[in-house]
Amino acid sequence: MSVLHQALYAVVVCYACVGMSLVIAWPSSTLRLFSSTNTTLHRPMSETETALFGSLSSIGALLATPLSGFLLDAIGRKNSCMLFSLPHLISWVIVVLNSRVEAILAARFVSGLGGCQLLVVSVYVSEFCQESIRGMMTSGAIIAYGLGMLVSYLLGGCLEYDTKNYVYLTMTAFGILILLPLKESPMFLMKKGREKTLYGLRVDVPRGILHRAVCWWYPPGEENLNFAQTLWGRNGERASGTLKDQTKRDSIAAT
Repeated sequence: MSVLHQALYAVVVCYACVGMSLVIAWPSSTLRLFSSTNTTLHRPMSETETALFGSLSSIGALLATPLSGFLLDAIGRKNSCMLFSLPHLISWVIVVLNSRVEAILAARFVSGLGGCQLLVVSVYVSEFCQESIRGMMTSGAIIAYGLGMLVSYLLGGCLEYDTKNYVYLTMTAFGILILLPLKESPMFLMKKGREKTLYGLRVDVPRGILHRAVCWWYPPGEENLNFAQTLWGRNGERASGTLKDQTKRDSIAAT
C-alpha cells in the first residue's frame, strides 16, 4: 500500500477520536440549559447532578481503559476501535430518545466507556504505517480529538438542542461505518498465527505467506520487507525466526 493510501487509512481510523471528543465537549453547551428553569429535560438538574454530569464520563473511562490492552490482543485492533466507538453511539441514542435527568447521566457514564479510543487508534495506526510517516500519522489521533472538540464547541453555540444531538449522533455513526471496510493490522494477524488469512489477502503476489502479509499493507520492496522484519521481530524469537526462514525461502525461490 502506497504512502498516500496509508495516510488515507490513518485519517479514517483517527476520525473515531472525533466521536469521542464530541461527547466529551457536549456539556459545555448544555450544562447551563440543563440547570435552568427552561431546561429541555423533565426537570432542572440539581447541583449534585450537574457535578455528576461533568464527571461520570471520566469514571467510565477509568473503568474501561484497563481493559483496552487485553481487548487489543484478544479481538484485534480494528474490532477494538469499533468496540470503543459503540459507547459514544449508544450514549447519543440515549440522549436523543430520553429527556429524563437519570437517562442523561447514564448516557454520560456509558460514553466514558469509550474513553480509551486515543490509545486504541494510535496502536492501530502505528501498525499499518511505514516508519517514514508513522510518527506523523499516529499524531493524527490527538489532532482529530482537538478538531472534534472545536466542532462540538462551534455547533453547540449555533444549533438547537435536538438538532445538535442528531448531528452528533450521525457523525458518530458515520465514524463506525467507515471502519467496516478496513483490514485488520498485519501485526495482529501474525501474532495470532493466522497465516491462512494473510495468504488469502494478496493471491496475486508470487511469494511466500509472510511476504504476502507485507505486501498487503506495504508496496513490494526491500525497505518495507526489512521494516516488517523489524516490526514482527518484537513478538519474540518464534515470529522473528519464522520471518527469517520464510524470507530465505523466498530468496531461493526467486533465484
